[in-house]
Amino acid sequence: MANAPHMGNAKVTFKQNIHAGTEMHPVEYQVSAWLTFNNGWDDGSNRPRPLTEQQQAVVEDLHRQLVQSGAQMQITIKQKEGQDSRAWPIAGRINLFPNKKNTGGGGQQYQPQGGGYHNQQATGGGDEW
Repeated sequence: MANAPHMGNAKVTFKQNIHAGTEMHPVEYQVSAWLTFNNGWDDGSNRPRPLTEQQQAVVEDLHRQLVQSGAQMQITIKQKEGQDSRAWPIAGRINLFPNKKNTGGGGQQYQPQGGGYHNQQATGGGDEW
């Protein structure tokens, strides 16, 4: 694994508190991600401006490569406390898997060979990486 993350965002906030639950009663969340370009915001439609045909082709090619390679995205969420980012406590870890393209609406989640996928729990339980 790389020593420095390939992607990041140092200013993430949530619209509500995220609860970890307990070992006996975990709280589960769904995590979704989209490959996109920042084309700005359309105030009239209250949504991001659409991708160009060239950008859409790039997104589709990247998605195809992710599915075919079996690559995953590993996300670590840290709570910012103090100045040293290495000392910030880990609030949760998440694995994202590419969804196979499905023309019938909705995607089918990729499951890696040899054992399926693993949930990362905000309590630090589950599989660590």
